[in-house]
Amino acid sequence: MRPKKRLFVYSYPSMQDLADRVMATKATTSVAYTLASASSMGQSREIRNSETMPFAYEHDVVRGVCNWGEYESGWPYLVTNTNDDLEGADIVYFAEMAQPSDIFTQYAHLCALARSGARSLNICLPFFPVGTDERVTEPGQVATAKSLWRLLSSIPSCDSGQKPRLIVFDIHALQEQFYPTDDLALKLLTAMPLLRERLNALEVEEGICSAVAFPDAGARKRFGGEFTGRDTYLLEKVRKRGERPRVVIKEGDPRGEHVVLVDDLVLGGGTGVESARVLLDAGAASVSAFFTHFSPMQEAYRRFTPDIFRHVWMTNSCSLTVGQVAGLDHFEVIDLRPILVDYINQLLYGG
Repeated sequence: MRPKKRLFVYSYPSMQDLADRVMATKATTSVAYTLASASSMGQSREIRNSETMPFAYEHDVVRGVCNWGEYESGWPYLVTNTNDDLEGADIVYFAEMAQPSDIFTQYAHLCALARSGARSLNICLPFFPVGTDERVTEPGQVATAKSLWRLLSSIPSCDSGQKPRLIVFDIHALQEQFYPTDDLALKLLTAMPLLRERLNALEVEEGICSAVAFPDAGARKRFGGEFTGRDTYLLEKVRKRGERPRVVIKEGDPRGEHVVLVDDLVLGGGTGVESARVLLDAGAASVSAFFTHFSPMQEAYRRFTPDIFRHVWMTNSCSLTVGQVAGLDHFEVIDLRPILVDYINQLLYGG
């Protein structure tokens, strides 16, 4: 009988909840496993034992342990548990880089894990935070998205020769998939299948059939194929010299419909709110919205109020925003777990 492979799951403290959710997913083909204690900002806590999970049929699964601290100077002080024997193991690492201060700490940890003797390093970064900073529109402007890609591309290959793999959901600018060097494998995933399931469930729960509206032609071209069989509407922002840009309905008549605005990212939220008002003024019965990522920096969620939006859906790609909307009844966080579990299974086992 050949020995089982080992899978270590690490996470930045803010992504611990998503990592735990992925690890705790039940599956009929799985067997029992045991988790070690996990660290959260230097404080240890015990993780449940003997749960089933979908990776266990060929892998022993262990929660990787890291103590996250810092020196008096403010520089990170990181200690990975020496009991984590990573020789020949596969690693899945849940990262969050929504704030610049988080990036160096995780970069240091990822580089150390890559050179630990592990067979593979798979980095799940659901929200790529500088997805809108990919272009230069004036002399001297720095495309910080390219800078972050350079940094991530410099994470060393594992001793096995496998280069690190980065997993990102619904990146804002698709051209950025060409920014990493050949030293970093990139996998782009979409959360739109989760929204399809939620809209199907809404028909049962509330008895309403939802149409979908896209804020621009780019969003429709990218995501329109995910909503075959539903009515769709196209909005656009009209710009006239000397006037403030305004949102108009370019295609479709939303009268009497429950319309769901769909896009990948919200920054300030102004366009999303204006789009909802335009749809309501045009006779839509109600408006909801789904965005894979809500950027936490501008607190855009405050603009998505229940007097305008029936429902607001977002994923748990960014822990900061998940915390911001906690307790708001019209907000619902859709879990990325099902897609991540499926992809990690495909990655490790080929299906």
